[in-house]
Amino acid sequence: MKKMRLLLISMLALILVGCGHGFEGTYKVEVSSVGVNLSELMPNNRIVIGGDYLESDGERTGMDKIFVRESGGSRYLVFKDKNKEEAWKIIDDKTLEKGSGFAKVRMSRID
Repeated sequence: MKKMRLLLISMLALILVGCGHGFEGTYKVEVSSVGVNLSELMPNNRIVIGGDYLESDGERTGMDKIFVRESGGSRYLVFKDKNKEEAWKIIDDKTLEKGSGFAKVRMSRID
């Protein structure tokens, strides 16, 4: 009986882990260009990432799929909508980064 209960709990935990991409939450957005912080120029510096949407300034954009992809030793959070994909580099479990070179956008989870 104990083994069956443990097996059931383990299966439920695996199902719950597989439900999302793990990056749902509210993020603070910081924009920098060649070492200069441009965040103060943005009217809203927060975004919400859901299971299948992005939300900013009260506007929600639905996505077909949001998932994690590994490539070249790095991980990326991929936003797929119809025939378009956008990938944000995963720095750590609470930080995402988009762009390179001249301008970068860094998102840090606050909730």
